[in-house]
Amino acid sequence: MILFGMNENLKRNLAIGGTTLVALYLLYGIFSGDGSAEVIDSTNTVKFICSETGRVFPIELTKDTPGFPLENPKTGNNTLWPAEMCYWDECGPKGGTAVLMNTFKDEKEPTHCPVCGHLVRFRNPKPPNYGSNK
Repeated sequence: MILFGMNENLKRNLAIGGTTLVALYLLYGIFSGDGSAEVIDSTNTVKFICSETGRVFPIELTKDTPGFPLENPKTGNNTLWPAEMCYWDECGPKGGTAVLMNTFKDEKEPTHCPVCGHLVRFRNPKPPNYGSNK
């Protein structure tokens, strides 16, 4: 076999190179897939909030998910809207508060968190120090 005639440094470098190639191939497979991996599927779950009851529902979005509002599984009414999460003030330590944006209620005023009163906007950012004391 060819390996018998090689010096130890060359064998080690080939082993490292081969291992690196296998690792890169596996990473490519994980991150370039069709979205069927379990890790990727879990990111498709979105919190929705009912415009009538305020109840929050985690819904897994798929390519077949209809447009908004979605049907509330408890009432059968199309009242579920994507929730924005507030992590400011007292909302942060309890894992965030789901907020229904005023836009979905056809209200023109800015949306404020019903718990802490902080201004909430689409793609609401977390506070700069969020999670620093955990």
